[in-house]
Amino acid sequence: MQDTLITPVTLDGFTGTDRATDAEHFHHRAVAGTGSLNDIATIDVLTRYNLLRPRLAAELHARQERDQALRLVEERWEALSTAPAWLAAHHAYVVAVADARICIDIWRDRAEAAAEVRFIADGLAEIAVYERILDAGHPAVVPLPDNTRQTAQMLLANLEQAHAYRGRLTAETLAVVAG
Repeated sequence: MQDTLITPVTLDGFTGTDRATDAEHFHHRAVAGTGSLNDIATIDVLTRYNLLRPRLAAELHARQERDQALRLVEERWEALSTAPAWLAAHHAYVVAVADARICIDIWRDRAEAAAEVRFIADGLAEIAVYERILDAGHPAVVPLPDNTRQTAQMLLANLEQAHAYRGRLTAETLAVVAG
């Protein structure tokens, strides 16, 4: 999965994205007497924040694409009732359904990737680090619920049910025309 390009947050010289660099920086701070045990919380929170934030952005983008694709299916279906070039309009509807399936799958993949990252700031040190991130103007991150797979299955099932019903209506209409 390609994460959305978002500049990682850094605090006190720690990135949370490069363990070797963070470990070296931690060591230097300890030797210089400027480090503390809170540095471990800083690295931990930054690691999870910098992993989750771009995944949430990718999920949001995919969700918007999914919702737009589902709206387009409905628009294409409605357009069939007044289309002068019915066969072309029906083809556009069928393509919209296929695109919606793809968008649902992409959204599910992005949502599952984001849901893999558990962002928990439950200790006082972790909460303090997270508050520093927010105070610096970075957005809050809220982990996704664990029901993304079920949501995708429900969306696909609803799409397939509507498509099958519409297929029966289309067949009935074409039978009258052929008939």
